[in-house]
Parts: sequence; C-alpha cells; structure tokens
Amino acid sequence: MNDDDMYSYTDPTDAFGNTLTVMPVEAVVYHGEIPVVSLGVNIHPDYTDPETPIVYIPLGDVEEVVAAIRAAAAQATKLR
Repeated sequence: MNDDDMYSYTDPTDAFGNTLTVMPVEAVVYHGEIPVVSLGVNIHPDYTDPETPIVYIPLGDVEEVVAAIRAAAAQATKLR
C-alpha cells in the first residue's frame, strides 16, 4: 500500500490536529480472510493513550456506514 491508497482528514478547528484516516487493509491483517477498510483516528502525541483507535469495516458494510455518516451530517445541518 502507498500513500495514494490512504485518505486523511484533519479537523481544521482542532488545536491538536487530530486526523481521521481511511485506508484499505489487506485481508491477512483482519482475521486472515475478510477484506476491510479501516478508519483510524490519529491523536495528538501529548495524549496519554498510545494506541490509535482503529475501526475495521468489512466491505459489505461500507455503504451502511457511509449512509450513517450522511444521515448524521443531514441532522447536524438541521441543528444550525
């Protein structure tokens, strides 16, 4: 995998520069057989938790997750 396979979004309002990364993960990484996409949050190094939270989403569930993000964005727009 190279950097072209990864998408990163850094919150422009976050003083710490926390970043969401989205990238494909080889099947061998996730239970050895299930191709997934990973969502990871890269947190500022001053935080005490050294782990980068990662969620693995099986390819069959990607559309459901995208739909949930869109629905949340629509609700947030209504709250403005």
